[in-house]
Amino acid sequence: MSKIHIVRIVNVERKKAFKSGTDFESFKLKLPRYFKLIRIHSIRDHNSVIEIHAKIAEKEFIMLTKHTVKPSEIHETFILSGDTIFFQKIR
Repeated sequence: MSKIHIVRIVNVERKKAFKSGTDFESFKLKLPRYFKLIRIHSIRDHNSVIEIHAKIAEKEFIMLTKHTVKPSEIHETFILSGDTIFFQKIR
């Protein structure tokens, strides 16, 4: 299984940065260039299933993802179905 680590260093309070990175509903508003549609299928405890329609590097893709969030340190994303081939080509 391939793993992708996205790291961004910012000068902001940890809880605020984590909240922003896990507020799925606001992705389309904050980053409309990349996120065309975000549909939340379910949220239970620390797990969410999210449908993502996005465009990165001029490539459009659709994925169903599972997000496991453990505030304020861990946000893991698992691709359940969709255009996973896109990420294999980026490496």
